[in-house]
Amino acid sequence: MQLTLKWKVYRIANYFVLLSFLFFLGLILFFALKNGIVKSDLVSFLPVVTGMIVVILATFFNLYVLYNYFPDKLLSGILNKLHSLLIILFLLSLLGLLFLCTWGLIEEIKDNTDDNTGVIILSVLFILLLIGFYVLSMQFFVRKFLKTNYRNKMNSLIENIGNQ
Repeated sequence: MQLTLKWKVYRIANYFVLLSFLFFLGLILFFALKNGIVKSDLVSFLPVVTGMIVVILATFFNLYVLYNYFPDKLLSGILNKLHSLLIILFLLSLLGLLFLCTWGLIEEIKDNTDDNTGVIILSVLFILLLIGFYVLSMQFFVRKFLKTNYRNKMNSLIENIGNQ
């Protein structure tokens, strides 16, 4: 069965978020290692890095499900629980990153300097977070979609057996 446009967009969005967050995480870690981390920066550094790692893991899991369970295989017990856990962690991470980006943007605008690099980077992160929220919203429908298609497949198999 071919994926519909909705699920193709979901797959592309997952790849985009995964690769973008890997890139930004790499940049953050590069600059943190290059410049060193001050203890006062740990308050914002650790939640950002943790949130980004959760987003990366969640999108990687989404792609795993898309390639191995779509369109009509059920998630097993442990994968079902992992799916639910990742939805919660993904939501908390996106909300935390949104809060930190909002706070950062307010601070950048307050500085009122001619250098808009921080504002541009934070704006790009806002767009990534919006795409992340789209991915998260679609995650809620994955399990139902798989269950429905699995039931339809089983009903079709039962009908075919009955017709023979």
